[in-house]
Amino acid sequence: MARAPHLYTPLRWFCLSAFRLLAEADPKYAVEERRFPDGSSFYEYRPLIAEAIEVAAEDIARLGDVRVALHDVGQEPAAQPFLGDSGFERVLLPLLVRVAEACGGFDWSDSAFERAYLELEDALFADRRSYEAVAPLLGVSTPVPVDLGGGFRVVPDGRAIVLQLSSELRAAEPFDPAAELADAVTAMRLATGAAIALGPAFLERIHGRAAGRRPTLSISATTPGGAPTRLDEFRGRLARDLLARFPITDEDAGIGDALDLWELSLFEEQRTAARHLSGALTSLLGGPEGPWAAAVRASVLVAEAPQERAELFARLRSEPPDEQTVRRALVEVLVHGDRGRLIEQLDDTLLGARVPRWTDVRQAAG
Repeated sequence: MARAPHLYTPLRWFCLSAFRLLAEADPKYAVEERRFPDGSSFYEYRPLIAEAIEVAAEDIARLGDVRVALHDVGQEPAAQPFLGDSGFERVLLPLLVRVAEACGGFDWSDSAFERAYLELEDALFADRRSYEAVAPLLGVSTPVPVDLGGGFRVVPDGRAIVLQLSSELRAAEPFDPAAELADAVTAMRLATGAAIALGPAFLERIHGRAAGRRPTLSISATTPGGAPTRLDEFRGRLARDLLARFPITDEDAGIGDALDLWELSLFEEQRTAARHLSGALTSLLGGPEGPWAAAVRASVLVAEAPQERAELFARLRSEPPDEQTVRRALVEVLVHGDRGRLIEQLDDTLLGARVPRWTDVRQAAG
């Protein structure tokens, strides 16, 4: 029994209208061979129903029942994750394909529609839904899958590399997959300093249903300056650790602002980039004491030997920080996890009260 009769009727009328339009369609057939243990073969002609519907998609979109169905589906809150930028392509056409394939063509069957509609309802009103997203990943090579944690994996796929996200969604919780994918890209940029970006769109599957394409955020789809990189296990582990720390940026505005300014600097002209990098370092390590404190703390945090620290401090006092210095400082702060405590430790080091021990993270960040 349908749980959403307000959707059942308009979707049924949409499918009926589309079937009437497609009744004269002459779908192509695929020939499939089945072999039996005795050596005999059976050849089956399977109509390419999805292809026939795709060819007629523009004509189907002009049907009056499409507008009614889209309006009613758009009013249903449970349908929002499935709609994306085109409810027609992401909900109506997939439903039509399922009905037609269950019918074996374009001869209508009420029972076929019932089954397909109930499958759609199960997806719409499930308390928990499986979610998958796949996006092309540029600027990275790896011979084996790399686990970034949080449901993210970098996976070789033929000649390409893709970023995969697998998650479980709760109906009442907001979820922004484009932002989640962008965070994973930011973590890899931080860990490697490489020119990493996503493709312009990603594919979604919700509750086992293909949900079409969605555009990636511009900051993740724009390739920064620099060279591609090989994502090995060591830097993949650092990217995973950084991504796991990103929630603290919601609680600590100093880290959040610094991270945003650093990433924006990757795409700006030199003068604007320098201003963003100066603001990032001050936000990260200066606090109320300002740029001077940020410079002296960064020199202790990023450099190792006393002479190297003195040279870095002198450079930071006379010119804006370079991208590499800010990136390494961000990595150190995120891995530490408590910016306030880390600043206290840096100040203690400056006073000779303790010896810094950040070498492992510094080497991991390049």
